[in-house]
Amino acid sequence: LFHPLDVLRFALVPEKITYLFLLFIPTGLIGLLSPAVLLPALPIFMQNLLSSFGTHSRIFYQYAAALIPFIFLSVVFSFKKLMSNKLISANRNGFIALFLLFPVMSGLYTKGPQIYFAEYIKSYPMDDIARQKDNLIRAIPKDASVIATFQFLPKLAQRHKIYSMHLVSSGRKMFTNVKYEPPMDLDYALIDFNEPGLIANFFPSEAPANMRDFIEKNNFSVFKAADDIVLFRKNYENGLK
Repeated sequence: LFHPLDVLRFALVPEKITYLFLLFIPTGLIGLLSPAVLLPALPIFMQNLLSSFGTHSRIFYQYAAALIPFIFLSVVFSFKKLMSNKLISANRNGFIALFLLFPVMSGLYTKGPQIYFAEYIKSYPMDDIARQKDNLIRAIPKDASVIATFQFLPKLAQRHKIYSMHLVSSGRKMFTNVKYEPPMDLDYALIDFNEPGLIANFFPSEAPANMRDFIEKNNFSVFKAADDIVLFRKNYENGLK
């Protein structure tokens, strides 16, 4: 608030301008004609643009997801404005055809799933280890509280009590030096000890000790396992420590 020029210099560097462009180009930048609709999303834009963490200002990560409904809504209102123009209204079909070029071309440029869906499916075959992972997920009761490594979170996301293991391994809350204290009412922990995302980004030197301490404190025992993927259950007397 007191240093607006410094804020703008930080928020509008070339890579962040590119980020804004890539957010709006799939809908032909049309949403910018209805800025009032985008105002409720201003805190989200600020959060992403003022962060020093690079992934916050890239469209390929989850941080952009909260903006998408506002961008779509702004396009709806902008279309209403444009269709009230006599010239555009008279050439409605041509305008819509031109508009549809933008999601296609931007999809090609950013390798969007709508264009490369078959390629992505081929890259992730349902092999034996994938089936074993699914079996481990199915072994967790639907009302159970569970903490898991990244790859399992999407399939567990419909639960009310789901937590991410990366906070345990790093030992701190995200982007802070505050110690992370996992909830004490956890029932299961599903850990892939070769989880690429965990090891690459959230595995400091103290991570093994943090994970061992977490398993011991919660009295977890092995419930089921496949290779280096282990499903732990709290107070399970028949399992190995």
